[in-house]
Amino acid sequence: MPLFILIKILIIASILDVGCFIFSKEIKYKRLFNIAVKAEFVFLLVIIFKTAWFYFFKVSYNLEDLQYFYPLSALNIIGYEGLQTWFIYPFQVLNLFELAYWFILAFLIGKELNENTDKGFSIVASSYGVSLLIWVVGVMFFTLNMS
Repeated sequence: MPLFILIKILIIASILDVGCFIFSKEIKYKRLFNIAVKAEFVFLLVIIFKTAWFYFFKVSYNLEDLQYFYPLSALNIIGYEGLQTWFIYPFQVLNLFELAYWFILAFLIGKELNENTDKGFSIVASSYGVSLLIWVVGVMFFTLNMS
């Protein structure tokens, strides 16, 4: 698992580097890597929320409940029952933790550039946002082909 997280952070830092290149902004890769590591801590809250949810609130659950539950996501609003399998992942990705991740990345990039958060958000949306969209569409495509 640590290797997976390291690879994920390396890829995200590379994607942000491309975004900085598109906007003609210079941030060293090492700084982008540190920004990605700091922002990644928001996803620890997902684990804490999920553990607390199944420990305190929903003590009777099955494997599907564990698999499809993602705290504060659109999937929890609409439910996974009756939903086609290739729609489950996009609804899991659409969550408040992902939104917080975007804002943390944007804030830290804006701080690194000594500019406002709007410039950081432009960089994050044009690089990480587009990459995330391509990733989600790819996962949907493979899920649709496998089922």
